[in-house]
Amino acid sequence: MISHARNQKVTIAALAAAAIILFAPAAISSVYLKLGQYYQGQIFYETRAEHFDLAKAIGNYEMALWWNPNNELAQYNLANAYFSSGNHIIAEQIADEYLLKYPERKRMHYVRGLIHGDRGKFEEAKADFEEFLSSGLTGWPGFLDLAWVEFKEGSYARAEATLRAGLELFPDNPWLNTSLGAVLINQKKSEEARDVLTRAKVKAQLLDLDAWALAYPSNNPNHFPQELQAFQDIIDYNLALASGEDVALGDAQSILYLAPYAALSPRGEASGLVVSACGNSEPRGGGNDNGGCTRVCRGRNQDTCTTQCPNNNNNRSTCESAPNICGMTNEGRTRNGVCDATTPPNSECCASAPNACGQINYAQPNSRGQCGTVAPPSSASCPAPTVSQFYADPDLVRKNDTARLFWSSTSSGGSGSGGGAGSSGSGPRCSITGGGLNRTNLPAQGSISTLPITARTAYTLTCRNVANGPAATRQTTVNIIPVFREI
Repeated sequence: MISHARNQKVTIAALAAAAIILFAPAAISSVYLKLGQYYQGQIFYETRAEHFDLAKAIGNYEMALWWNPNNELAQYNLANAYFSSGNHIIAEQIADEYLLKYPERKRMHYVRGLIHGDRGKFEEAKADFEEFLSSGLTGWPGFLDLAWVEFKEGSYARAEATLRAGLELFPDNPWLNTSLGAVLINQKKSEEARDVLTRAKVKAQLLDLDAWALAYPSNNPNHFPQELQAFQDIIDYNLALASGEDVALGDAQSILYLAPYAALSPRGEASGLVVSACGNSEPRGGGNDNGGCTRVCRGRNQDTCTTQCPNNNNNRSTCESAPNICGMTNEGRTRNGVCDATTPPNSECCASAPNACGQINYAQPNSRGQCGTVAPPSSASCPAPTVSQFYADPDLVRKNDTARLFWSSTSSGGSGSGGGAGSSGSGPRCSITGGGLNRTNLPAQGSISTLPITARTAYTLTCRNVANGPAATRQTTVNIIPVFREI
């Protein structure tokens, strides 16, 4: 009997050992997952400011995946943590791998949308946010960040529509109202912007650090006080712009440094600031977003993983985009020698009325984003037309006979001050002189008869796109058939 009981214990112990061996990788992976969540501040909220450490969170998520590559939550959190640390290239790689493996888990589209948006890949970002919004997982951040991308690319009407759709579900949300105010400023709807921003200010003043932590769960809690204050400063800055007050444009850069979740429009600082529901965990200038970064990890004895990047002092330097038609530029950052700034659309420029030949001058808006009067180019800058043909038929006549003169001309393109060109609807106007003719205001092409010709005669065609503008000329000659007499 005793022997039988002993055998049962041995059998149970063997089964338990086999179960431990069989399930150890998943169990160990879960432990590393919990450690990653601990260092990312997702558990033990009360003390998260004391133990928040993104580098350790990333290392533990990596180890969780080493033990169990199918730990879905660890891979999701790893992409999020890399994004929050500023390593967007790596974050995008992990997000892509995740969605290939778990295409039905739509929440990663939101994280990848943030990554794409921060990297200036606006079309990809919009596609991700729209996929997330259509998934049924939608909260107010989905609307906010889709509008954030639309705002950054200058699609203000679309951003307004997106924000209003979100406000139908979350009417008192201060983030949605703040961004809507900036969007309205960019559309010169100042009065409406003031009403929206006033509403946002009332709600923002009620936010505390706990509410901020819920909105930015992956950010460094030690930065929450300055981020919340920067959010309220953004509202005041936008309110000043909407009210037509003179503001120090440098204030915007100061706010942006403390608010990695905020962005400028392509019009620059005078067009207000829009906010996102997520952002890097560090103030601007921290983190690393190198295209040349590689992850170095793995090894059962490792408890952290590192990111190695090329030693390039220019990786985070500021740069400017190519100018648009009126010289406006956007600021960006240089990564591996490539500037990520996008050129502002030409539609942001102020345009003059066209001159007589369709040329337009362009100018930049003033510090409040408003257009003054832009003078059109002088008509003297219009180009000369092109004369394709001018000839007489016949060009050899008997004395006192006539010939017919044929011509054809077309407008030539030119440019005003940084502008495009065209031509007036009537085309060039021409004149013909010579042999007693003085015909003016002739069309761009046609034919007329000469007067009786008594000697070799030269005719001159002169065409202009506009009165007193540059001329194009062409000549043709009609000769007399000689008469021979016997002597």
